[in-house]
Amino acid sequence: MLKYQKENKPLINLFNKVHKNLYPWIYGKQFLAIDEFIGSYKGRGIVICTGSFHFKYAQSTIDTLRNLLRTKLPIEVFYNGENDLTVEEQQTLQAYPNVYISNLSDYFNDDIIRCRKWSIKPYAILASRFTEVILIDADSLFIRDPAELFKSKGYEETGTLFFRDRTLPKNSPNDSLLWFKEWAKNPLEETKSSRFWNGLTVHEMDSSTVVINKEKALLGLLSVCKLNEFVIREGMVYRHIYGDKETFWMGFDMARQHYYMSPQPITFIGSIQSTSQNSSIGKMLCGHIAHTMEDGHIIFWNGHLVVDKVYNSSSILDFDYYIVEKDGDDHRKWSNDPVCYYINSEEDIIPLSEDEKSFIDMIKEREYHNRILL
Repeated sequence: MLKYQKENKPLINLFNKVHKNLYPWIYGKQFLAIDEFIGSYKGRGIVICTGSFHFKYAQSTIDTLRNLLRTKLPIEVFYNGENDLTVEEQQTLQAYPNVYISNLSDYFNDDIIRCRKWSIKPYAILASRFTEVILIDADSLFIRDPAELFKSKGYEETGTLFFRDRTLPKNSPNDSLLWFKEWAKNPLEETKSSRFWNGLTVHEMDSSTVVINKEKALLGLLSVCKLNEFVIREGMVYRHIYGDKETFWMGFDMARQHYYMSPQPITFIGSIQSTSQNSSIGKMLCGHIAHTMEDGHIIFWNGHLVVDKVYNSSSILDFDYYIVEKDGDDHRKWSNDPVCYYINSEEDIIPLSEDEKSFIDMIKEREYHNRILL
């Protein structure tokens, strides 16, 4: 290795200079060179980003992971800046075993990236101490050990596992697609076959859980971070797409690095309610978007236990049934506030297994006892 570095020193110096020009925010705080950065990674773990606003969801999620699922994976919680998460909140999370707390502003130059809301997520993956990262939103609720995600065949091949969002076509010209096709020339095959590229939906990906092996997929991740830099995201990217979620697969395509988008359709989990008297459809399922593994069984959903996290709801949902999204579903299948899926046929309704319902009841019982969300 030393001989190679000596013989190729001019090339290595050029690479380092180009890299520092592309990603100047990486250097000067924790790391001075890319090899120091890469050398800081080790093992597998879970990453959760939270500030004070979503703190209670992060605590409840960690409580479920540690005390009910009993996952052995270490957990690293990221916040950004001293005003983002109080010392007391940090201490509460650190009281759980094998939980680390990290301030993203200690790693990167925030004057350049200026992370806010969703944009923190790819940077947290990059800064994390883990080589293989499962990034989960603070309100992502797992009913199976997240470690199972590492067993995905697509993840083993590409070092990535992404999950689909709902299929929501747009009748008018899709600005997001027009913008993307202006600069994405001859994209990767997985992009060409995507619903987004073929105009079937305005949202391709749900980034509430993202799995990345930085040893295999670092270039793609760096490109995702690039799309989330302040000037680029606010001046261009977020004007055409909703938040960070599409930047993951778009960034990988931009880097020409293959990624794996799970082909599993989304499922929708919740309880059955009656529609209004004026509706021709009698029932709807109200709840949250869930995701399955290759065995077809639900592993997690986004939105936690409550009816609506956006409005800081303290009402706990019932989780009795789920429906699998079908090809051909569109925006007419959905309503908002709360999010509900209109049911056309009783045959579409799938009851949760007794084991699944029993585990969800355990989560609820623990919540009623600990009062983390309520």
